[in-house]
Amino acid sequence: MATKVRSKPFDRFGRFILFKKLDTHALGEMWRAGTIEDNGLGPVVALHRLSGGDRNSMREAAEGAGKIVPQITIGTSVKNQTITIVEDTPTIVHEYAGGRTLRHIIERARGSATSHAQPISTEQALSIAEKVASSVEGLNNLKIGGGRLNHGAILPHFIWVTDDGDVRTAGQQLGKGIAASIPRGGPAAAELGPYIAPEIRESGEATKASDIYSLGAILFLCLTNQEPPDPSAGGIDSALSNAVLAQGAEPIPPEIRTILHKSMVLNPAERYGSAGDFRQALSQLLSGGTYAPTTFNLAFYLHTLLRKEMEGEAVESEKESKVSVAPYLAELMPPRETVDSPGATPASFPTPTFGSADEKPKNKTPLIAAALVILLLAGAGIAYVMTRKAAPSAKPAPPVAKATPPPAAVQPPPVSPVVSVLPSTSASTSSSADARKKAIEDEVNRRLQAEVQKLQADYNKTIDPKKPGGAQTTPSATTRPEPTPPSAAQLDEARRPQPAVARPEPAAPAPQTATVQPNPGPAIAASTPPPSTSPLVQSATQEGDLVNSGDLDQAPRVLRQVNPVYPPVAQRQRIEDEVIISALVSETGKVIDTKILRGESKPFGFNEAALRAVRGFTFAPGVKDGKRVKTWYGVPFRFTLK
Repeated sequence: MATKVRSKPFDRFGRFILFKKLDTHALGEMWRAGTIEDNGLGPVVALHRLSGGDRNSMREAAEGAGKIVPQITIGTSVKNQTITIVEDTPTIVHEYAGGRTLRHIIERARGSATSHAQPISTEQALSIAEKVASSVEGLNNLKIGGGRLNHGAILPHFIWVTDDGDVRTAGQQLGKGIAASIPRGGPAAAELGPYIAPEIRESGEATKASDIYSLGAILFLCLTNQEPPDPSAGGIDSALSNAVLAQGAEPIPPEIRTILHKSMVLNPAERYGSAGDFRQALSQLLSGGTYAPTTFNLAFYLHTLLRKEMEGEAVESEKESKVSVAPYLAELMPPRETVDSPGATPASFPTPTFGSADEKPKNKTPLIAAALVILLLAGAGIAYVMTRKAAPSAKPAPPVAKATPPPAAVQPPPVSPVVSVLPSTSASTSSSADARKKAIEDEVNRRLQAEVQKLQADYNKTIDPKKPGGAQTTPSATTRPEPTPPSAAQLDEARRPQPAVARPEPAAPAPQTATVQPNPGPAIAASTPPPSTSPLVQSATQEGDLVNSGDLDQAPRVLRQVNPVYPPVAQRQRIEDEVIISALVSETGKVIDTKILRGESKPFGFNEAALRAVRGFTFAPGVKDGKRVKTWYGVPFRFTLK
């Protein structure tokens, strides 16, 4: 039994090896699966095993869809889709290549007890709905069997979003099975009902109007992070009027609310005339300048939201790629006596190489020759190694050169918590990282630095360098003033979800040589300020003056960095977060005061850990007019677990 477990680490479903269950829902399960081929493991696919709902209706719908789906070649449909019956179960199979269903993304975006909510932005919600509508529009333009095609199953379960931010649809022509599953009640009715137009629950026949209702429901889901109102419960107009955006909890803008009302109205005649009309309404919003979504921004969001899953999948895929299909092929082989019996049709599967007792002896000469070659090569290798050890003057081979972070940064062991201060540019990149991942990580760095600069600039506006000590007086070692909390506008901007780097390298917290050119024009000589009649005349900079960071000729530069201690409770619960601190750097380079520009999202002790660490930093002080000065300087901390 133990040998069987080792040889078959995964379950089999037809000609597929079920690697990992990605989702469970009312219609069944979704898996990442490998294809069993005669010569080994084939492509990795996304596999929907539709074991729920009305089984007979779903099976009948799948048989019909299986004849039509191969003819659907529009670019907005999932690639290489097959709808078939496997082991008496309706099944959808399509290309995987990294991605998740919209349903899975929304569930993760809602947050949990150990992670804060990260809703899809309003502009990306509009973009996703537009791409789904474009797919349905392309389907409507196809004419197969004398009629135009409708989708019938526009559900978040069948909307596939790739890691690259591409949006595609699956499950076409399954509408009859889904419509038949809703009247039976139970999980299917509660989960699928809000997306199905009320008029097709009896007929089961999808129409252009019913697809438009489903498109409106998808838009509602993406905008609010909530399930759409169920038409059977009534009160749809009220629900749409009172709905708020998931991002910012603000009322849905009137122009978007109009699209929702016109697509989810109960009377089919009052809806948009086609999916093309629905898409065009969204396109006009997206081209108006208020919203500017991009595919890269959606990929960036997914990288932030699903970073841990993506990292785990990279490790799992390596293991899955080495699975031997031989034990699975043996299961698929029909009994030998059936194949050998008179009149039997030969099996389509190849004879397994491990054979049986009644097989004819095979010619072993090639195997013996191969074994001799291997032994000779092994002997040569051993002799070479012994010679190297015996040579007294031989030097060990030089290690492979690796990119290293700045001197202040130390790469911790892979299993330890990583607490890093993000640099302005990526200090090093793993040689195995692909170009897309590197681009996303560079964008993470750029955006975090931009946020640091914005928050610091906002805080600089509250500082009056003319007053003694600026906005705050220099505190003693034992007493520190309570930091002023950021404004509501700053919090709203700061709470926007920020991505976490998969393998961050601790490094200097800010640009090393961020130079700001002084104001052009002749220098003003130092003199005794006259009365208030000449407010523009300023005295020359003196050493130790408090100067806004934006006015410096040379920004502070980190000389000594202290990595924070990861909060134990957060570490146990695997909580990650980011904190941005503004440090008052003195003319001697010491940190003499601190302020939280953006604090932790939940109280786990990240704020205190970052404050304690930054107070141990040492800087080369900022310079203005050749003099060393005090300045407030933003330092971002990213707490991530490896």
